[in-house]
Amino acid sequence: MDLLGQKVGHKDFGTGVIAAHNGHYIIVSFDVGEKKFAYPDSFKHFLKFEDTLADGIVKEALVAI
Repeated sequence: MDLLGQKVGHKDFGTGVIAAHNGHYIIVSFDVGEKKFAYPDSFKHFLKFEDTLADGIVKEALVAI
């Protein structure tokens, strides 16, 4: 799944767009600036894809870890 350009939500920062991904981290561009998150762990507690299909794929991957 291509993460670049995917919209994500965060409870404090609002909606952002994934600007970079290096395998272990993603950089999300929010209105307040760019934030770095561990990938995919940040989707356990902090982030959620706006695309429900993408969100489901990441949640399934987290269960397999």
